[in-house]
Amino acid sequence: MDIKKQQEKIDQEVTRPSLGDRIFAAFGPLTAGILIDALDVLTFGPIGMYVGPLFGALLGWWLACKLNFGVMGQCVLLAVTAIYCALPGSELMPLATAVMALARFFKPS
Repeated sequence: MDIKKQQEKIDQEVTRPSLGDRIFAAFGPLTAGILIDALDVLTFGPIGMYVGPLFGALLGWWLACKLNFGVMGQCVLLAVTAIYCALPGSELMPLATAVMALARFFKPS
């Protein structure tokens, strides 16, 4: 009987994702969008033209690694984030958060 309970516990742990995995699956992309928009606000003004692409590329690469986007996804997110953080006038639009939320909403199961 004791072995059966242990086996049931192991089966539950193997098939059910952890709380951290479920939270990351739900909020990971949305948090990534918020971080990109926050960096865009921090690179406000003329300094953003010089520092924005560098910090944007670094943040895009790090987020793509954390979200397991693969090599092509890393390159795309790196380039898009660098351009987005360098664009003047994009600080007041939470475009990255909206895009990531829509991507999460329309993600196939």
